[in-house]
Amino acid sequence: MAKVLRCMVRHGEALYRISDKAIAVILPGMQLRDAVSFAGQLENLSGMPERELEVILTAYPEEVSSLAELDGKLRAAVESSAA
Repeated sequence: MAKVLRCMVRHGEALYRISDKAIAVILPGMQLRDAVSFAGQLENLSGMPERELEVILTAYPEEVSSLAELDGKLRAAVESSAA
């Protein structure tokens, strides 16, 4: 799965492993609708059974008003995955 994910991430984007079943992808400049499509591709290509890969989408500035708020959402996702 790691190879597939690395191939999907373009220059300027970032991929982070949060847990065995959760990842975070930073997609600067991508609209929310495109991020939803991208997340669907990740789920399809992951090879994991349906609903085993946790995908949480948050768009800046569409859904959060600051990078600090975006950071907080990412940290919350990491903490909930670790629990």
